[in-house]
Amino acid sequence: MIDALRELCRNGPVVLFGSANRPEDFSRYLSDVNVLTLGGGRVSSVNGRISLVQMDPDALVNRCYYGDPLCIWLVKDSKVLCGSLPELKFIVTTWTIDSIRQLILNNVALMYENVILGNSSWALNNAYYAVKLTIILRVIDSPTLRDLELAKLINGGLSKLLLRLHDLRIAVGA
Repeated sequence: MIDALRELCRNGPVVLFGSANRPEDFSRYLSDVNVLTLGGGRVSSVNGRISLVQMDPDALVNRCYYGDPLCIWLVKDSKVLCGSLPELKFIVTTWTIDSIRQLILNNVALMYENVILGNSSWALNNAYYAVKLTIILRVIDSPTLRDLELAKLINGGLSKLLLRLHDLRIAVGA
């Protein structure tokens, strides 16, 4: 994976985002490594562990301005590995809300599908993301995406469920 990231850095700015930046939330077997590149060019050594998003800087600025949920992670939860990001202004729009709601539904559907297929680890992962996205939707202006900090922002069953799913997800990766 290091070789793939080095190769990406030769093409332009590279940004790591998601749980790979948060060791306390990272599950070795269930987490992927989310990477944004702002350069062109093909990369030959990217493997299945890397979820690669490629775009040009102007497109990224526009997507954040118009509320692309991807920008929540880029603004709140990213680390520049090489190069630099343009200044991003993330604005919550109806597109943001609708997209997150759809992601929640997709994860619930995938959870049930994985239960039916007998893949309990991936069902757990989908349940985790559905709950986490539900919380993010409630506290969208919060400056954090860390599980323990998100759980503190809300009270009740949803908070407890996130923490339980977090612990189970980490245990799968142990």
